[in-house]
Parts: sequence; structure tokens; C-alpha cells
Amino acid sequence: SPCLKTISLDSVTTVRSQPVHLGRYVRRWIAAGVERVMIPNTSLGVESVIAIAMALCDTYRSSRFVLYIADGSLIMASYAALLDALATCSNVTLEVFERRPLMRQEI
Repeated sequence: SPCLKTISLDSVTTVRSQPVHLGRYVRRWIAAGVERVMIPNTSLGVESVIAIAMALCDTYRSSRFVLYIADGSLIMASYAALLDALATCSNVTLEVFERRPLMRQEI
């Protein structure tokens, strides 16, 4: 729907259990013009992060797209995959809420 602007996947178990589906949906939402996808309070897992990163690769948007992630269990390799994907994008913003002070410093 062109009216759908924000999607929040708060504590949704499918995000971790079906990473391939998650990646496909993120790509579809980007193509459909969704402005913001929020994934708070969800443990993503490495496979889901890779699926999201693959969905973000080579994304070009005329309007801004924001991906918000609040997951206290991401490892440095997950952040690296997301940042690598972000480097291939245009008009895409990654917002991350990281609770662990040492991880924030490392990022």
C-alpha cells in the first residue's frame, strides 16, 4: 500500500527463525516506498543480519529509507556486514541502539 510508511517488527520471532523471508520482505518494503522499518527488542541472529544486509545492497532511493535496529546481541561481524551493505546504498540510513558501552566503542 502506498500509505504504509512505517513497519515495526517488535519482538517478532519470525525475524530470527525465517531470515530468508525477512530479507525478501525488507527488499519489497524498500521497493514499495516504505520509509522506516523498525526491528526493536528482537534477537536477530547472524543469518537474519546477513539477509538484511543482502536486501540493502545496491539500494537506491529517491526518498529516505531508515532501518532501525535495537538488538543487544549483535556481534561485531554483524555490524560490519550491515555497514558494508550500507556503503553500496543511496538515501538509506541505519540507526542502531546499542546498550553495551564496550560494543559502542568498538563500532
